[in-house]
Amino acid sequence: AHLWLREADSRAILAFRGSDTQKNLRNVRDSTTCSMYGHHLHAAVAEGEFAPLISKMSPGDFSSFDTLVVTGHSLGGGCASMLAVLMNDKADPLGFGLNRKKVDELYGFGATPVFHNSEPETPNEYGCHVRGAFPGAIYRTLRTINKIEVQDRAFNLATENFHHPKTGLVSLRSSHLPVAFQSSGVQGAPRWRHMVKKMPMDEKLFPLHNPVNYVEWLGTQKKRLVVMPTEKTGQQYGPGECGGLASSLHADDKED
Repeated sequence: AHLWLREADSRAILAFRGSDTQKNLRNVRDSTTCSMYGHHLHAAVAEGEFAPLISKMSPGDFSSFDTLVVTGHSLGGGCASMLAVLMNDKADPLGFGLNRKKVDELYGFGATPVFHNSEPETPNEYGCHVRGAFPGAIYRTLRTINKIEVQDRAFNLATENFHHPKTGLVSLRSSHLPVAFQSSGVQGAPRWRHMVKKMPMDEKLFPLHNPVNYVEWLGTQKKRLVVMPTEKTGQQYGPGECGGLASSLHADDKED
């Protein structure tokens, strides 16, 4: 992982790289799960990739930034998603302290989904103003083969009981402008989760998964996402009459 700071506006970007060894690839393809950090996670990514990285980080690494953005491609996108959720988890499973810097934006490119569906709700617990969604998006590449549109095979785990955190989805095609899908206004799970599960996967990981495609197809469009509206009021997280997310997930399923 690499950390960059733009001093002009104190905006920091923590970028996680994707797989570059056979061990990384084996870890991504292993669908074993584990309970860790208070969540039900993709075991090989959590234990074999994320934990060694987080052990080298401290809350002081991020404390001086006004804005913290996390991002990554493939395995790196999975690690970025995990960090975003855990940093913003009110239980503070990383032990970074009450005054730790929270993640402000999440961008995952062909990101590995790392949260198991036995934990159906994976929100931004410090994002109640947008109903638990992270500003940002998960990006996926698409292409048409024999008149059938298929998606980056990296999303295969999303059909095998894993999911991404709650944020937007942006679909990228070589000959079209990016198409953005908002996260649901209901807390709990992205509106687009079922859409990803139903779309066919490309038979091969490449060429769709190539990070160059994500860069070139996203292009230099100024407006890459539909801006999620700010909610003035909404449910709060935690116990109590207005707390909890299980009922809202049920409502989200009805919506789909």
